[in-house]
Amino acid sequence: QKTAYEIPKRDWSSDVCSSDLVSSVTQAGRTLTQSVQPSVSLTNAIPRGLLDIEVTAARLGLSGSAQDRDDVDATNIEVRKDLDRLVTTTSSDDASNTAALSLQKSYITWFDSTIAPVVAAETLTARRDARQLQTSPAGIANAQAVRDDLNTETASVLQWRSDITDTTTQAFDVLTVVLAFALVVLLAVVLLVRWGLRRWVTTPLLALAEDLRTVTDDDLNHRVAERGPAEIAQIGRAHV
Repeated sequence: QKTAYEIPKRDWSSDVCSSDLVSSVTQAGRTLTQSVQPSVSLTNAIPRGLLDIEVTAARLGLSGSAQDRDDVDATNIEVRKDLDRLVTTTSSDDASNTAALSLQKSYITWFDSTIAPVVAAETLTARRDARQLQTSPAGIANAQAVRDDLNTETASVLQWRSDITDTTTQAFDVLTVVLAFALVVLLAVVLLVRWGLRRWVTTPLLALAEDLRTVTDDDLNHRVAERGPAEIAQIGRAHV
């Protein structure tokens, strides 16, 4: 059975008479609502968490505020949860999932090597040393790696959404054509059956009724015509 992401690679003409078409539309819609849209929301939320951590950590490095320390810890927990969810929601798309795993790894490296020392610093000297780690080549490189991975993940997820949306639209278009064709065929069958009933049943019955009415009116010499199916013709013969 096809997955939603494989639909664009298939020849639709082979599916027009198959339940696979409906299954593909359903799967594409399910993937869009259960995986793609949550992934897009997460890629929008994670950058805000990263910015909050950077700003609060910078303030913490100067003030040593316990509130700032708690805020960094809380935001870090939320970002890690979002990254875990992102890895899960992108599991059905290789490119997005690979980028999510890379982003998760680079974030952990960046936080543990650059932000965690600021949070753990208890003295002014320790906070100064931690700030130097943030501005060191290694700290800058780690921060840039997170940004690069975030950009890659965002692009991958948006491309995934575009592909699934196009797939769903294409599937609905094909399904609409199939249903329209089925309705035309059904209408043709109904008209054909109606014509057949009129030609072979209704018209002979009306003619027989007219003949019998004539005989009933004492025209005993009137010949009842034998027309229509055998059963109706037999009734006509019985009154000849």
